[in-house]
Amino acid sequence: MNELFYNWLASFGVPYKENLDGSYNFENWDDKTVPNQSEIESKKNELDQEWQNLQYQRDRASQYPSIQDQLDMQYHDAIDGTTTWKNAVAKVKADNPKP
Repeated sequence: MNELFYNWLASFGVPYKENLDGSYNFENWDDKTVPNQSEIESKKNELDQEWQNLQYQRDRASQYPSIQDQLDMQYHDAIDGTTTWKNAVAKVKADNPKP
């Protein structure tokens, strides 16, 4: 699911329905400015590309240790003089490089 695109659609403040053919209908009772189908398709393509470009962030987020575990690592690193936390974070970043 491309949250960027759906957030953009919601930003118009008008309820909408996605049709089976990929078109969108806005329930625009207040005559607010809403995009036409061509503008929607263009923005969807743009935001789909941005969503793909940010995949590494979603991958990293799911692989980082929990905040509790990271705080525990930092505590023990400070007490023991180790680099457990830095190593764990560096591994996640190395496994999921920024494009």
